[in-house]
Amino acid sequence: MKFTKMHVNGNDFVILDAINGQVPEDYEEAAKEICNRNLGVGCNAIAVILNSQKADFLVRVFKENSSEPRISANAILCASRYAYDNKIAEKKAIKVETRAKIVNVNIEDDNISADIGEPDLETKKIPSTINKTRFVNEQLKLKDRIIRATCMSLGNPHCIVFVDKLAKYNIWEEGPVIGKHEEFPRGTNVEFVQVLNDKEIQVRVWERGGVGEKLSCGTGACAAVVACVLNKKTGRKLTIHTKGGDVEAEWREKDNHLIVKAKPEYVFEGDIKYG
Repeated sequence: MKFTKMHVNGNDFVILDAINGQVPEDYEEAAKEICNRNLGVGCNAIAVILNSQKADFLVRVFKENSSEPRISANAILCASRYAYDNKIAEKKAIKVETRAKIVNVNIEDDNISADIGEPDLETKKIPSTINKTRFVNEQLKLKDRIIRATCMSLGNPHCIVFVDKLAKYNIWEEGPVIGKHEEFPRGTNVEFVQVLNDKEIQVRVWERGGVGEKLSCGTGACAAVVACVLNKKTGRKLTIHTKGGDVEAEWREKDNHLIVKAKPEYVFEGDIKYG
């Protein structure tokens, strides 16, 4: 089975092209084998490109734990780069179907931008059992203390926590506690954010589902921008510094849409014996 490995700022994916080649139909099992960094190719998730009735193509994403996120911005960026280069989508304005929504993508030389749509701030849609309509700079009770957080859904749940010194913050201790908090019945991704100035922030990402810290996350970067604006900490267009590199994101005032822009890169191509 042929595959292509790509990444955005260290958030890496194995691209499986089901339009031009044969791929296994048991995506969850394939992800367990392929994602394994010791016994497989090694990646955060596989991204399967399929035919779509609604868009230029459909992308489905599966992690090593067999979970399928409804949307992954970085997977969309990588899949769009691949689709354009391999003539699956031959124009620079691409429509990508995901489980959550149709995403509009623009190819801009090496950089690619994706319109992730509007953030959903209604707590029951995150989903969360928090007894508030919205959760913006509200108290979240942990075992030994209370923190303030801002929560939302971008197709996947996100909880943003602002910290003063991100480099010294123990996200390996707090990440799983917040990510598995009882207020989030399906778990939540957690973004720890340090504001540098009106146009720049630094973000570290803890992903739900036992994944742990990621080098970068496209939807996480977008969620951080929304939280910064709602808490009056920055402007709407930011450069987000992650452990894997920089990404640009904007929460547009004119239509409430989030735009994320980054540079997907190829790592290598190869063949793998599956099954």
